[in-house]
Amino acid sequence: MQTPKAKSSINDEILDQATTGEAARTGASRADADLVVEAVPSNTAINNCNSLSGLIKFLRWGVDSLYLSYQGNLHPEVNQQLADLKRLAQSENPLEQAKAQFSVGEHLFEVKDKGSSMFSYVIEDNAFRIQLSRPSKAAPMAYIKLSSEYLTYKTPAAAEEALYKVLSNLGVIESSANVSRIDLFVDFSSDLNMESWTRESWVTHASSVNSYAVDNHFTGWAIGLGGVMAGRLYDKLLEITKSNKSYLIPLWQKAGWVIGEPIWRLEFEYKRQLLTQKGFAA
Repeated sequence: MQTPKAKSSINDEILDQATTGEAARTGASRADADLVVEAVPSNTAINNCNSLSGLIKFLRWGVDSLYLSYQGNLHPEVNQQLADLKRLAQSENPLEQAKAQFSVGEHLFEVKDKGSSMFSYVIEDNAFRIQLSRPSKAAPMAYIKLSSEYLTYKTPAAAEEALYKVLSNLGVIESSANVSRIDLFVDFSSDLNMESWTRESWVTHASSVNSYAVDNHFTGWAIGLGGVMAGRLYDKLLEITKSNKSYLIPLWQKAGWVIGEPIWRLEFEYKRQLLTQKGFAA
């Protein structure tokens, strides 16, 4: 992770565990673990269980979403620019709204017409959604969501390095990045009926275990939503038809997916409270 005087990787331990090697980033499957026999439905069953009902083909895994914050102060001239652009974004004239753009290096950000509860400005492109506070405000200078598409093609460390360069043009950064949330995922193909087990099969301390369906088609499970750690297992093919994430298709195909096979995503969301408790964040 970078500081105003030096750079180091962001929370190396958690990111190394989440993105081991180039294959994890590109979606290439490990040759010796391409097909893994599926165990009895339970999140505690071992993967060499002899009571088997199908195969799992792992396709991609790594970091899906990353939320970071930085302490610091926005440059006064940048603050004024953003205030002017925000007013343009609030205009009723579409031609004025179209001018609400802020360029930083190779990034061209759209300036939003509204801030948020803690941050006066919101700027966004296909890589970063950046919320910024006014100079000398008690809130962090910046709170950022790195997009899942950007993290598909860059490692978290490389993405953070690019982000740091952007923020360095906006203000004086006074801290290394704080990880506010990280989502880890694995995409896999399996013919196993993901609706075939009961809620009691999930071994968890979470009070909420919910299943979902659309038009009588089972779409997935959600465990512990709203807590410091949550899990989701859902039909990723159905999800990308709504989110327009078609860029994933050639990556899955490169990893061995064949059109017609189902694709599921298992995803875990870890919030700052848990990361701090486990020693992954300050």
